[in-house]
Amino acid sequence: MAFSESDTRFKLIDPKIKESGWRESNIVREYYFIDGRKLIGGKRGKQYFVDYLLTHKNTNLAIIEADTKNKTDKMIVKNFWV
Repeated sequence: MAFSESDTRFKLIDPKIKESGWRESNIVREYYFIDGRKLIGGKRGKQYFVDYLLTHKNTNLAIIEADTKNKTDKMIVKNFWV
């Protein structure tokens, strides 16, 4: 069955994160961050986006990117844990 990225997050990834014991306060969804390098002219590096950022005690531990490709549930969950 093919899922959109939103469906993948809601139906597959969110339940697995919660089953793993992550508290809502440690899950940041749709997180943007900037490459910390300072470039000439006071500019910053490239901006990046991830679907999930998992944190613990103010430390970023893991990022999770949802996939929109046509995969089976088993394959998506396997990629989630890699």
